[in-house]
Amino acid sequence: MFKERINKTELQILKTVHVEASTVTSLTKKFGRSKSYMSECVSHLEQLGFISIGRQGNTSPLYIAQSSMGNELSKLLREEPALNLDKFLGGSGLKILPLILEPGYTAKEISERSGLSSRTVQTILGGWRQMGLAVLEKSVYKLNPRHRIILSFVEKYAEHRNLYHLKDRYPKGSIVWQHKDEYIFSTGNKITDKEYVPAANSRLAELNYDIIYRNEYYHFSPTITQISEIEALVQTMKFNMGNPRIKQFVNQKNLTKVAIKKEFIKYSDKYSIRKEIEAILHG
Repeated sequence: MFKERINKTELQILKTVHVEASTVTSLTKKFGRSKSYMSECVSHLEQLGFISIGRQGNTSPLYIAQSSMGNELSKLLREEPALNLDKFLGGSGLKILPLILEPGYTAKEISERSGLSSRTVQTILGGWRQMGLAVLEKSVYKLNPRHRIILSFVEKYAEHRNLYHLKDRYPKGSIVWQHKDEYIFSTGNKITDKEYVPAANSRLAELNYDIIYRNEYYHFSPTITQISEIEALVQTMKFNMGNPRIKQFVNQKNLTKVAIKKEFIKYSDKYSIRKEIEAILHG
């Protein structure tokens, strides 16, 4: 299970490992905690992708993870020394941070997607606003775009979390699209898992489209229980951009209806292919 609640001892470990050579034994002496507890904290930080455990003879030195996310974390610790990590990462902050990447969500949506109470969400967001880390625009909370280092770290953390979530269940699956707390993965086999819903080509096949495809696609989201026909068309377009048959399927929809056009535009923005979709809609 991917536990996203980080405690104060773990935050102290992060700060220490960042500035000095450390092992579980040295951290045990430094903080006066039991070795088993410190080992548990280090293992959790490793699972989160924050720390790597090396091997040097009989010792196991600890490092900030040597990964794209670890690089962003190192930069954050180095260039934002005044950042209050307790308020930024502590408690349930990790569950919320990816949700306030662009375009953000309302407090109610964040509560629904994170499973946290409204009170907890409001308290955390209020603290971040006071620190200047989050902004509120028309009831929508977002990370402050002025904090590029923090934004980069959160983006990499969201990607790590999604990959960990997938690999824990389907090690051979490959993420082909992701944003915040949602992702689509491709696999060579059909799956029956209530946590994932058929997407793209797989969903179109369910809807009796005459379509040939090799890989199965599945969508994970805390809130989506079924991919709509138009979203599936846009997804398939994204993953099979050069396939004229997909464009033909899009053209077969009643594109004179404003509501249908709006739905296509909404999903083309979500999957970053607005230019391609508009070319078909206005073709």
